[in-house]
Amino acid sequence: MFLLSACASHPDGRGGRPEGPGPRQISGPVASPAALLFTGLDDNGDMIVSEAELHAGLDSAWPTFADGEHSTSTLSLDNWLERALGSSDSELSPIAFDSNIDGVISRREFDGRFAAVFERLDKDGNGELTRAELLFTPARARRQNVSQSGGRGREDRPRGRPQRQ
Repeated sequence: MFLLSACASHPDGRGGRPEGPGPRQISGPVASPAALLFTGLDDNGDMIVSEAELHAGLDSAWPTFADGEHSTSTLSLDNWLERALGSSDSELSPIAFDSNIDGVISRREFDGRFAAVFERLDKDGNGELTRAELLFTPARARRQNVSQSGGRGREDRPRGRPQRQ
């Protein structure tokens, strides 16, 4: 009981929620950690990442963390992903790379996983990632924008059965 009351109390002895701003809500487009990595591969500065730039970037990244020429440990990859993506909590985890689940990441698995992410982000399928393709609007913000613009977002739908006319 004591722990429960300690967790619910305010540092100055008052109960309740601490004052100050709550969590920030995202209201516009954002980029995923993988998208941020891809923007860093734009070698010629044209604001577009080509498949050639992707492969060149992966070629130069691999020796910076790999345990060998053809494979690396999941731990080595995990450490590199945290540095490269800015967070260990991203859509790309070492497990996502280990397609044959042997605990070792081959160079083929490494390249293949990034190629699949590149392909997913390349919305028009032209082999190039523009900045617009690297951005997305979170679902919560999309619903809020639809609601504010007079459209009917998910939360604006009438509840219950439709009335018969």
